[in-house]
Amino acid sequence: MTRLKSVYGRLCGALQCAALAGALAVGVAPAPALAQGGDATVLDAREALRKKDRVRLAMARATAAAERHPLAMWVDYWELNNRLVDAQQDELNAFAARWSGTYVEDRLRNDWLLELGRRRDWANFAVEYPRFRMNDDRGSAATRCSSIISAARTCARRPWRLGWRSARPTMAAR
Repeated sequence: MTRLKSVYGRLCGALQCAALAGALAVGVAPAPALAQGGDATVLDAREALRKKDRVRLAMARATAAAERHPLAMWVDYWELNNRLVDAQQDELNAFAARWSGTYVEDRLRNDWLLELGRRRDWANFAVEYPRFRMNDDRGSAATRCSSIISAARTCARRPWRLGWRSARPTMAAR
């Protein structure tokens, strides 16, 4: 078995050397794996999120937006999601307008709906829930549960239902 491994190792090494020699003969050198210039911003934002550093995260968000980095939407999501308990509906509306139709928009909407349910803000929940498209994770189950609670609370306030309840005993007496 050891002999087989050493033969295999030598064969793989020889093939790698042959591929490198062929690439050099053609004039094509393998490209070095370097990060793009703006990637430091995204990595810094991820680190700030891990440490829950709101100031650094806000700065990284502004930098990523100014650089028009392709991952700026995620930095924006991390920054707003990091302070979601303090966020207001207007901030979420602005985020949805910036990243309309993207996965990140709906990902934040799911998190926001969970927060609205936690706050028991059923009025904003009822406005946001129809816009929610994602139903692919366990957070979605909690969101659906909150939507049932919201619908039940709305239904209980409808005047026609109150009239139906008062008419029901007389119908039962017949």
